Amino acid sequence: MSEPSIGDSPGTDTSAAIISRVEALVEVTHQLLALEDRDALQEVLNREHPADLADLMSRLDDETRPQMFDLLSGPAAADVLAESDTVTMQAIAADVDNEALSDIVVEMDPDDAADLLSDLPDEEAVEVLGHLDSEEAEEVLGLMAHEEDTGGGIMTPDFIVAHDAASVSEVVDTMRREAEDADIFDIYVVDPENRLVGILPVNRLVTARPQAPVSGLMKREFHSVVVETDQEDIAQLFTRYDQLALPVVDSDGRLVGQITIDDVIDVIHEEATEDIYKMAGTSSDQEIESPSILGVARARLPWLLICLAGSFSPEWSSTCST
Repeated sequence: MSEPSIGDSPGTDTSAAIISRVEALVEVTHQLLALEDRDALQEVLNREHPADLADLMSRLDDETRPQMFDLLSGPAAADVLAESDTVTMQAIAADVDNEALSDIVVEMDPDDAADLLSDLPDEEAVEVLGHLDSEEAEEVLGLMAHEEDTGGGIMTPDFIVAHDAASVSEVVDTMRREAEDADIFDIYVVDPENRLVGILPVNRLVTARPQAPVSGLMKREFHSVVVETDQEDIAQLFTRYDQLALPVVDSDGRLVGQITIDDVIDVIHEEATEDIYKMAGTSSDQEIESPSILGVARARLPWLLICLAGSFSPEWSSTCST
């Protein structure tokens, strides 16, 4: 049997193409389920993008979804949970025992793990944390201590830091050791008290002499946010100043994390969806797929705004063609 084909040719990832791709993935999934071809299904699922798989999981029924999730590798399962909306994530987590869930949490970025555990019942979150080693648990708990919609709530503790007295070669050695666990956009330079004193762009680092001091290369004027900064204000900073990442500091200016552009895109999506709900005269407690909500939206919102929402959320894009 020839393997089912999914997706469009390269370069066609418009909103309509994405929806078509996910619909094709749903169809192939059901075809292979009907054929009881578990091996082919596992191969198909594990090569798809986590965002598409998260969308697939949201469309499957309660009986089929755990079967599909069980076919994912550990890293793929972690990425799918990170990409899933809260309702789907909670449904997936409910199908996985806590020890297995802890194995998945270990594969997740700390900020995504904190989001996941914050949305679980307290007893379940505590049990999952109990399966982690002390360092991992402490890192996730530290992030969970912050309000979800603040800088502390969306930051990650994985970043590259350099001391202001270091040389370029010392920082490069640090990057070689730690680059696998961090998204590197800039190097954050701190003083002996861990206060943020500068930012070193990677292009300056790689073009400098090995013995050059970091203090002579770093930017001393930079943007940063504190842990309490509202996520909407952070998104505005990213868009206004074309940031790819922003450092997060505490009230004393000590470096505690970084926020990256992928997290800000999620914030923009979330804020846009909330605005759509408000303008449509409903709340986010209701299902966005509800015909009554879409009907109200068509009546109250300009057609162009509905289509704009489709660029953030595929659920809305279908309204542009009606």
